[in-house]
Amino acid sequence: MSNFNSSQWLGFVSKQRFYLFVILIIPLLAFFYLAYGVAYADLTTQPPSRLQVEQTNQKKIESLLIKARMAISENRFMVPKKYNSVYYLSQILILSPDNKQALSTLTEVFDTYTGLAYIELDKKNIKLAQRYHKNAKKIAHQFTIKTDQQVLVDLQEAITKRQVGLHQLSEANKLLFSDKKIKQKKQLMNELADLQREISVSQSMMNQYREEIKSNNKAISLASKAEESTQVKSEQTTTDVSKSPALSPAERERIVVIINKDNKITSLTIKELKALYKEQKRTWSNGEAVTLYLPLPNSDAFVWLTRHVFLKKSATSVMQFYMKGLNSNKLKIPVTPSNSVLDVSRKKGAIAIVKAGEVERSDTVKIISINGI
Repeated sequence: MSNFNSSQWLGFVSKQRFYLFVILIIPLLAFFYLAYGVAYADLTTQPPSRLQVEQTNQKKIESLLIKARMAISENRFMVPKKYNSVYYLSQILILSPDNKQALSTLTEVFDTYTGLAYIELDKKNIKLAQRYHKNAKKIAHQFTIKTDQQVLVDLQEAITKRQVGLHQLSEANKLLFSDKKIKQKKQLMNELADLQREISVSQSMMNQYREEIKSNNKAISLASKAEESTQVKSEQTTTDVSKSPALSPAERERIVVIINKDNKITSLTIKELKALYKEQKRTWSNGEAVTLYLPLPNSDAFVWLTRHVFLKKSATSVMQFYMKGLNSNKLKIPVTPSNSVLDVSRKKGAIAIVKAGEVERSDTVKIISINGI
């Protein structure tokens, strides 16, 4: 019985040792297995090549540029946070610090802000103008874009002047209508007139700045018109009188369409004339570019153009049609106000609407008939 108990005891001890061995060896094996797997993965996994990195960055840049353009079209220039054009462009510059498209687009946003500031300043919205100026200044200081710092200086001066002017006007109005300052009314009226003149001058300067941003054509000076008109009269005086008979007073007031004498066209339909003056047709049949010369506003020729070509009663809508093309830079044909046949005589593709009296006895241009009127 004792022998049996002794052997049983030894078996029990052996089992305990086996279990202990298993408990110790299994975690150790698992540790070595995991360590080997990590080391093997490190050895087999190669870092991405430089070309792969550049291709990945280029895809990110293209995506960010599309997002920036979309944000600009929706007027999301600097807000909301992380969903605006400036944020997207800044992310591009992190990937590619010298990216020309990003820098050019930032310059566009800068110009937009300065232009909006002048527009709001013209509307006397000082706070909004200051906000736009602050945003433009932030862009200029944060990014290395090609901007004229003088633009910011001039804009700040314009805002300050407008603030001072509006404040002085407000104070002057208070004093003017105050019962205690009745004796100063005359003096204050003069001061008000001076301030209004200063604001008017400032406004004209701002209008000129906006026109420069939009790249509008400069208006032709009245002095040059007078000079050209004088030249035409002198040229007409020297022409052979026998070539064109004198017109009666009634005939001189008749509205006619003239073209360069070298142009082979002899007549136009009213539909073709409309196509020319509505910018739908831009070349003559010989391939020569069409150059339109508009009559002066409020003239009889302009009224004729309004009624017969545009079929409008008011000339205002016609002027807006041409000004809209100039302001948006979509007007491809040069359009110049003129009352002189000299311009038409100098350009082969020119056409103008004038009074018959202006081309009397002239052989430098020719009158064409308009079918349908």
